[in-house]
Amino acid sequence: MPTNLVTEGRKLHGAGNGNANGANGNGVNGHGNREKASGKPQLTESDSTLALQEIKRLAQAARDEQFSERGRVENFEGYEREVVETVNGIFDTFVNKVEFYEGVIDAVEFPVHVIDKDMKWVFLNKAFEKLMVDNRVIRSRKDAPGMPCSSAGASICRTDNCGLVQLGRGNGESSFDWNGQNCRQESSKLINSKGEHIGFVEVVQDLTSLVRAQKYTNVEVARLSSNLAQIAKGDLNVDLKLADADNFTRDVKAQFTQINDNLVAVTGAIQAMIADAGALSNDAVEGRLSTRADLARRECHARRNRVARR
Repeated sequence: MPTNLVTEGRKLHGAGNGNANGANGNGVNGHGNREKASGKPQLTESDSTLALQEIKRLAQAARDEQFSERGRVENFEGYEREVVETVNGIFDTFVNKVEFYEGVIDAVEFPVHVIDKDMKWVFLNKAFEKLMVDNRVIRSRKDAPGMPCSSAGASICRTDNCGLVQLGRGNGESSFDWNGQNCRQESSKLINSKGEHIGFVEVVQDLTSLVRAQKYTNVEVARLSSNLAQIAKGDLNVDLKLADADNFTRDVKAQFTQINDNLVAVTGAIQAMIADAGALSNDAVEGRLSTRADLARRECHARRNRVARR
């Protein structure tokens, strides 16, 4: 395509008019370009070759992903300069689009990484980069392209539970532990405009707070259920010890602490009722039928139990 552009340039600039020996009044200017009597520069084969070489150099830079490279327009004049400037404009447009789409992926709050068909990193968004940098896997995301995605070191890496292995079996969702975090990821294939499979993208969610809260809740519900079953059998020696909480389960523990307080009140009230029933029964046997249960004492007793068992 560059050769055709230069050829068309010659036609537009009249390079085919007249002969090359100056019979029509053409001369050679100080730049080595043929020049008409009007003073307008004409293109030479040497100019065209240099422009083609410059375009090939830019094409190689693009293949090497050196998208900051630009054509050296100062080395050209006339139509060749226009061609090089046009190629520079194409590079600018392409880079702007790449930066726009990178910005879109970076705006996603969840860690995202893009992987090629050989399971090597192509791109990490900023959230994923932070995880990798914080854990000293990479210094910056510039180091990531070409590294195996298993470098992340998740519990499912290099196992049959790998997200991409699972995706190949029709399951696009996987769970794993990573540096003390409970995570879930969704894996998808990347398909180009031709319908060809060109890689993968995975989006990771940190579910640690939800998972820890659920596990804590399950343990405490089981303890509460066991306590209620004991009370139903008349056994008031219930288990009131709550499991230790961490940063993710403090709120849940506070809720079960309230339940514990109410459970203490229930068992205290039942114990007071049993004591009152025994006392009333004894008084009745002895003929003291005016004796009544002391409700205030029962409430005071339950309050002492709540305080003592916290």
